[in-house]
Amino acid sequence: MDTDHVLYESAFNFAPIGMAMVSLEGKFLKVNQSLCDFLGFTGPELLNTDFQTITLAEDLEIDILNVGRTLKGEINSYSMEKRYIRKDKKTVWAHLFVSLIRDERNEPQFFCSQIMDISEIKRVQMALFYNSKMTALGEMVGGLAHEINNPLTIIGLNASSLNEVLKDQDIDRNMAKNFLKKITDTVTRINNIVVSLRRLSSRTETLTFQKASLETIVNDALTICFEKFKAEGVVLETKIKDVQFECRPVEISQVLVNLLNNAFHAVKKTREKKITVSTDMDRNKIIIEICDTGPGVPDSLKARIMEPFFSTKPVGEGTGIGLSISRNIIDSHNGKMYLADTDFTKFVVELPRIQI
Repeated sequence: MDTDHVLYESAFNFAPIGMAMVSLEGKFLKVNQSLCDFLGFTGPELLNTDFQTITLAEDLEIDILNVGRTLKGEINSYSMEKRYIRKDKKTVWAHLFVSLIRDERNEPQFFCSQIMDISEIKRVQMALFYNSKMTALGEMVGGLAHEINNPLTIIGLNASSLNEVLKDQDIDRNMAKNFLKKITDTVTRINNIVVSLRRLSSRTETLTFQKASLETIVNDALTICFEKFKAEGVVLETKIKDVQFECRPVEISQVLVNLLNNAFHAVKKTREKKITVSTDMDRNKIIIEICDTGPGVPDSLKARIMEPFFSTKPVGEGTGIGLSISRNIIDSHNGKMYLADTDFTKFVVELPRIQI
């Protein structure tokens, strides 16, 4: 077995996401272990079926439509979110990226599919949508597309590029390793988002206070918002000091995500798009400040900014409940949340280090 083939087999078999070669008719020709683990089938079982059989009926039509467009040459590849039916009959969500492999005569040979498990992401989205305690984060659900789809696109593009490199007789091993590293790094990025979302949407947190890391709470909120900021060219500056303090971590994360989303809306259409997050502390309290370079809150509105259902956003872009709920959360922590008296917008959160 030559070196090129060994490298290809390694990239396929040990990829951290599901990989499959699929015939033009939809039958699985080759699958890796990640895909088997995701779908609950053995390799031989998958090779005896096709993607149509294990695709949820509601998602099959658009998948087949994309296959047809690819075979006709209208598109070279496609990606979509879809639901698969596992061997145990449970439904799981995946982000699918498909590219068509052609021979030297440009004749279609087979499809190369990358399949990323996003079931946890979908579970969190539903939790955010239906759980009343997450009302203040409802806006975040729409923003999750930025946080997940951008890294998934990077994975798909690098996987396709790697496939092209591996077809070359004089394979550039350094280039192949570079594509593999980008894929692995991006998977790690997605995993960090999922971990942050899982903590943020936890249903198991008790009503009692617990010691938590300020740095971890702030970073979880920043992780969730990062891709959306990046997509709009928003510059994010952080000055984070870590300290242990007593709180209900999920609720504090909710407050920070809401403040970050508000800051994002304030700066996304301005020339200087910048948000600064800083923390400080003294013997008795911690201080979190979120500043933005937006137009600021008019003096006539500052007194009403935290009233329930009051919003400065255009109709349809905000419910006006985020700040009022956030302030209630901070009040329940025996802290303070207020809009600082500055020319720009700066929200300040003060929390005791020890709850009495």
